[in-house]
Amino acid sequence: MQNKDIDERENNFVLRAAPLLTDTSAAPTLPFSVTKEQLALLIQLQQLPRFSGIFEHMQRNEADWHQFLTVNDAESVVPKLFSSTDGMLCCVERTVSITCTDAVNTAFGNLLLVKALRPDRVIAASSAFVSQVFGPDFEELPELDWQYIIEHDSKSYAPLLICSAPGHDPSYQIDALAQSKPRYVSLPLGSEEGFKQADKAVSDAMKTGFWV
Repeated sequence: MQNKDIDERENNFVLRAAPLLTDTSAAPTLPFSVTKEQLALLIQLQQLPRFSGIFEHMQRNEADWHQFLTVNDAESVVPKLFSSTDGMLCCVERTVSITCTDAVNTAFGNLLLVKALRPDRVIAASSAFVSQVFGPDFEELPELDWQYIIEHDSKSYAPLLICSAPGHDPSYQIDALAQSKPRYVSLPLGSEEGFKQADKAVSDAMKTGFWV
């Protein structure tokens, strides 16, 4: 997606850490409750071309917006504020044409709505946007091929450091690979004695050649 496909004001809205100071006293009455910060963000959204009819849409589609505000997976039930007409995206209530036309830009618009009203789901909405831009498989990293890494990407004189996410233990993969080797020593490092044993094992492995 080229830079010209995204309104710079929309981009700034997503990247802004905190809402701008906004007078909310003249905001339209909504059929559901929102916080003052959410209301300020809605007013700022309304100033963007494709969100110009957002308050009218909320008043006419109370059930859809209430669902969006209350369900866990809000990014999957974003109210349909946009429609595709003759290859152009427009605001349903105001038919305000904008430059962007496809599902990528709809996903970006959804991200703005999530940022304003459901900040707890920004990561999920961002992931949906990334999937639209780069494809659904972009975030699904393939499982590491340890055999290939050992044979092509590593050196016998340099140790491998594996960093894993909390709750994920890749040691079983290492064990499975190492057990196919002539000799393999596995040691816990939870105590001072474990460190001493590991140092000795590494020294011995450097001389005779085996896995630690």
